[in-house]
Amino acid sequence: MTTKDYKPQIDGLRALAVLPVILFHAGFESFEGGFVGVDIFFVISGYLITKLILEDIYNNKFNLGNFYLRRARRLLPALFFVILITIPFSIFLMSNDQLIYYSKQIFSVIFFISNLFFWKNSGYFDPESDLQPLLHTWSLAVEEQFYIFFPILLILIFKFLKKKIIVFLAIIALISLSLSQIGGNFKINNLSGSFPFFILPFDFFWQAGSANFYLPFGRAWELILGAIIALMLSKKKIKEGKNNNFFSTIGFFLILISIFFYSKDIQYPSIFTLLPCLGTSLIIIYTDKKTFLFKILTFKPIVFLGLVSYSLYLWHQPVLSFSKIFLGTELSIFATFLLLSISFVLSLLSWRFIEQPFRNKKVINDKNFIKILITFILTLSMLALMIYLGKIGSVKKKLPEKITQTFSISNNNHCFGLDGSHLKNSKKWYCEVGNKKSEISFIVIGDSHASALIPGFNLAAKEKETKGIITGFAGCPVLLSIQSIRDNNKTKDCLLLSEKVFNFAKSNKIKKIFHVGRWNYYTGDEYNRKEFQPITSNNSLFSNKKNSKKDFINGLQHNLKSYNDINIDPIFVYQAPLQLYEPQFIYLNAYDFQNNKVDLGKVEKFSVNFKKNLDSQKFIRKNINLLKKENYRIKEIDLNDLFCNKSKCLVGNEKTSFYGDNDHLSIEGAKLTKNKILEKLN
Repeated sequence: MTTKDYKPQIDGLRALAVLPVILFHAGFESFEGGFVGVDIFFVISGYLITKLILEDIYNNKFNLGNFYLRRARRLLPALFFVILITIPFSIFLMSNDQLIYYSKQIFSVIFFISNLFFWKNSGYFDPESDLQPLLHTWSLAVEEQFYIFFPILLILIFKFLKKKIIVFLAIIALISLSLSQIGGNFKINNLSGSFPFFILPFDFFWQAGSANFYLPFGRAWELILGAIIALMLSKKKIKEGKNNNFFSTIGFFLILISIFFYSKDIQYPSIFTLLPCLGTSLIIIYTDKKTFLFKILTFKPIVFLGLVSYSLYLWHQPVLSFSKIFLGTELSIFATFLLLSISFVLSLLSWRFIEQPFRNKKVINDKNFIKILITFILTLSMLALMIYLGKIGSVKKKLPEKITQTFSISNNNHCFGLDGSHLKNSKKWYCEVGNKKSEISFIVIGDSHASALIPGFNLAAKEKETKGIITGFAGCPVLLSIQSIRDNNKTKDCLLLSEKVFNFAKSNKIKKIFHVGRWNYYTGDEYNRKEFQPITSNNSLFSNKKNSKKDFINGLQHNLKSYNDINIDPIFVYQAPLQLYEPQFIYLNAYDFQNNKVDLGKVEKFSVNFKKNLDSQKFIRKNINLLKKENYRIKEIDLNDLFCNKSKCLVGNEKTSFYGDNDHLSIEGAKLTKNKILEKLN
C-alpha cells in the first residue's frame, strides 16, 4: 500500500458530509438530519487514519511521534487560527459572564477536551447551542482523542492478536454501539450503584442523556468501523465485483435518507446512526472508477469542496453564532446565505494560507512547526487566562441593578420540594399562600413551575381573602397513577404525593385544585427535543417519548375522572411559554449602555416566536380538548394570553424581565398571573 493511491471520491464524500452539517446549523428545516454529517466524518477518519498507520506498519517505518506530528499539522494550525480570530469578536459582542464562559471553551479546545466541556455545560440540540461559537469543536475533540489512543491500541493488537485484529476491533465496536444505544434510548434509575463495572457509563447517561453524544465511548464504534474497512481492504477481504455500482448507490441513498428523514426528535446516536455509517462504509468500499457514484463524487467542484471542508467546518459555526448574537436569532434567508458565503470565503483563505503551508514540510519543517505550535498554544492560553481573570473584559458593561433584580425567581425551597413530604407522617408537606387566618379553599400541585408561580397565587388569594396550599417536586408531573423515572423517588415520590393531595382534598372538601407544570418536559415536545423527563404508569425503570406521551394522557384522564367523581374542579395551568435564550443574554444584547435604556425591539428579536411556542404545545392542547369533548370537567389557565402577541412571546419589557431563566417565570412575571388565577378562584 502507498499513499499515492489517492481517492478523489473520499474528498467528494467529505463534501457530502460537511454540507448537511452546515445547512443544519444554519437552520434549514429540510436538513434537520444534517447532523449525521459528523458521523460520516468519523467513519472517513477511522478509515484514512488506519490506512496510513497500516502503510507504515507494513513498511516497518511507523513512528508514533511522527504520526502525532502529522495529525497536528493537519488539524491544529487552522483550528487555533480560527480561535484567535474569534477572540476580538467575543470581546466586542459578549458580556463579561459570557466571555468568561468562552475563555473556558478556549481552554477545552486547546487541550482536546471540548467534548467533555460541552457535555457538562450544554447540549448539542439545546436552543442556545447556536450561540456557542466553538460548540462544533466537540467532534474534533473526539477525533483527537481517537488519534491519541487508537494507534497505541492498534500496535498492541498487531503485536499480540494480529490474526484476530478485525474480530477484536469488531467486539470493541459492538460494545461501543451498545453503550450508545443504551444512552440514546433510556434514562437509568438507580442502576449505577448496582452495577459497579458500568458505573461510569450509566452515570454519564443519566446526565441529560448527552454523554453518548459527546463522549468517545458512544462514538468509538463509528471510527472503528472505518478502521475495520481499512483492515479488510488491506487484507483483500473485500473483492471488487460487478455489484460495485449497486452497493455504492445503496450507500449513497442510505446517507440521503438519514439526512432528509432524520430529525432532532430521534434518539441519537443510537442504532439509527448505523444508517449513515453503513452508507459511508459502502461508498468507501465499492465506489470505483466504473461506478456512477464515482462520477458524482469526483465532480471537480465537489472534490474542491471536500478539500476545503475542514476549514469550512471550522469557520461556519463562529460566523453564524456571532452574527446571531449581534443581529438576532431569526436570520433572513438572504442573511443566512450571505453568512454562509462569508464562511466559504474564509475557508478558502484558511485552506490556502494556513492548512496547505503547515501540512507541507518543505515550507515549514518539523522544528519550526513545533515552535509555531507552542507559540499558538501559549498565546491562546494566555489570552484565555487573562479573559478568565478579568484582565481582558467585554466592551459591554454590567446591566443596571434595576434590571438584574427582575431576574429573581421565587425561591421556596424551605416549603416546596421537601424530602419525604410524600410520606403519610410528614407534617410539613406544603406552603401556605394568601390569608393565613382563612380556611383552605384551594390546592396547587406541580413541579418547579408551580413553585415559580407562588407570588401570583399569593396575591390572588390575598385579594380573594382566602387561603391555599401549594406542594410538589421539581421534575414531577404530579398526576394520579403517574411516576417520574428519576433517581430520587425514594425521597421525592411523585405518585405518592399526588395520592396524598387527592386524599387531603377529599377529606377536607376542597373544591379547586390547580395543576401546574412544564408539561412538554414529560412528553418530549420541548423546542430542542432533547430535554425530556420520562414518566411511567407501571413503575417501569425505562420509558421513551412514545410511551411517556401515552402514559401522560392516560394519567391526565385518570386524574380528571378521579377529581370529577368527588366533585372537585381540576384547573389545568398551561406552561408559560418557554424562551429560547436566557433573559440575561437577551437583556445584555438589548441594553443600550450609551443611553441607559432597553431596546424593546431587540428584546422582541430574541424572544421566542409565538408559532414555535404554540407548535410545542399542540399535543397537550389537542388532548385536553378531546377530554373536554368526552365531558370531563376541566378548567384552564392559558398563560400565552399574558405574555404573547401575534408574533412573539416576550421575555419582558423595558423595565422588567418576566423570566428568571428560559422557562421559569420571575417573581415579577409570576405576579402578572394574579388576575388569571383570581378568575378561577371567584
